[in-house]
Amino acid sequence: MRQLHAHQARTLIKRSWKSEASNSYYFLISDEEIRNYYSELIGEIAESHHWSSKKVYDTFLQRRVNAPAFFDNNTWEVDALKIAFILRTADAAHIDSRRAPTYPYSFLTPEGISKEHWHFQNKLGRATLTKNNFLRISSGSSFTESERNSWWLAFDTAKMINTELHDAYNYLSEAGRDPFEVRKVLAVDTPGNFSKYVKAEGWEPEDISIHVSNLPKLIATLGGKALYGEKKHVGIRELIQNGLDAIFAARKLGYLEDHEGAININLQKIENGDWSITISDNGLGMSRYVLSDILLDFGKSLWSCDDVRYEHPKLSQTGFSSIGQFGIGFYSVFMLSNKVSVITNRYRSKADESGTHWKLTFPNGLNERPFISQPNEDERIKKHGTKISFTISDESFQKLLIVEKKQKYDFLEDIFETPPDPLNEDGTQNEEHIHTGFSNLIKWIFPSCEINISLSYNEIKKTILTAGDWRTISLSLIHI
Repeated sequence: MRQLHAHQARTLIKRSWKSEASNSYYFLISDEEIRNYYSELIGEIAESHHWSSKKVYDTFLQRRVNAPAFFDNNTWEVDALKIAFILRTADAAHIDSRRAPTYPYSFLTPEGISKEHWHFQNKLGRATLTKNNFLRISSGSSFTESERNSWWLAFDTAKMINTELHDAYNYLSEAGRDPFEVRKVLAVDTPGNFSKYVKAEGWEPEDISIHVSNLPKLIATLGGKALYGEKKHVGIRELIQNGLDAIFAARKLGYLEDHEGAININLQKIENGDWSITISDNGLGMSRYVLSDILLDFGKSLWSCDDVRYEHPKLSQTGFSSIGQFGIGFYSVFMLSNKVSVITNRYRSKADESGTHWKLTFPNGLNERPFISQPNEDERIKKHGTKISFTISDESFQKLLIVEKKQKYDFLEDIFETPPDPLNEDGTQNEEHIHTGFSNLIKWIFPSCEINISLSYNEIKKTILTAGDWRTISLSLIHI
């Protein structure tokens, strides 16, 4: 609803309403020349209040609109970036009792979160600029213990306003514009300090919410053995499933035809005897924000959070349903490796769009901060998509080639190929053993698949699974 609300704000400026009394049409801006000249920009700025500050900066950085020819003063111009930040910060900071007056509350009787929002705003006075260029938010009366949820909403809202002011200052300064006088909300650093101005009575506003002090350990535990046991092949499965989701989404958006899209797995033995495994897809790819924020937010999936509406606005209308749901599958790769890199090239929605290629590197698993950079020319993906590479010891790799046999999957033995001996007569590694063993692993993980999956090793590329081939399995093979 909030997304639709923002989109509607963009279109209102061009809409007309018919007057029954005069049988004529009227607009929000009555002057036709001004409306025609500025309506597109006005609508875009109106919608931008629901964008991220970064998107506002990227969109309006160069948008300076000269005065129309019919203006007497031809030196006037519209600085879209500054107007957008003026409006979004003013809108964010408008949280006093004028938005939640006492009298309407008595007959509107809001409930749930609306009630809490109304209650905290009703207690607040006008935000005031101090001599030190702080924005002071204060209340006339205290929040009792029964009103503590409203107090916390006030505190969280003040922090949101502080973030908006901080972003506006940074982006306007970076763009060479004069920043606003107010740069920070007073006393939002701690709940205790904030309570000096927005009073609490009969309880202590201390942030004692549940938190995680050792996030890498939690991720390693829940994203690894505690969840998946010793099934290290799960890391392969989850990465391929992420690629499948990206391809299905690209198909839904029309970036790929229904028969297009593929997963390729590349195996390479490196100098120290370990293996490098790269899993590539030609799906949507990821923006820098998705790569550096959502992917790294353990337990957050792009497909099931509000951010997908900004990244891919039309996807929710297509009926797309992802395989991944919980935003933790990617981290299973660390059961296999401590050296992981993700290179992605997001689908370009505009022909002149740039800055879509990014690389995320984990140099030491979850024990060290990952970093983001731009891939070099050799690493870049020619079209849109993502490739995830990681190194794995030879011992762990050989274990992946041993497909676990389960009685209820006996019928798959007729589909699996029998791997040749691991070594050739001269003692060298048998390449066919690698191809067949890894192919059997993928067939075991994905007994059915709607996307082609291929395997490359030593410049030999073979198709492991053909989209929909499970439909042609002979009934004689199935004796469950």
